[in-house]
Amino acid sequence: MSSLFTGLQDREDADAALLHLACVVALGGLLTLAWRSCHARHQHRRTSRSARPPAPVDRWEGEGGRPLPPEHEASSAATAKPA
Repeated sequence: MSSLFTGLQDREDADAALLHLACVVALGGLLTLAWRSCHARHQHRRTSRSARPPAPVDRWEGEGGRPLPPEHEASSAATAKPA
């Protein structure tokens, strides 16, 4: 009768070892996939070029944007001579 229990114990040990091996292989595969993904992203960022900057735009005072209020000294209404 004792040989029956030792046989079952050996089988449980073998199943546990096989399960442990399967978990280690799965974890190794997951780590490999994560490493490849991170490495590919890092290489892409290192080798890519940034976008071309926009063409320079000359802006002068009073050009563009909202018109100045009439009481402002630089507005055309304030500098216009009364007729």
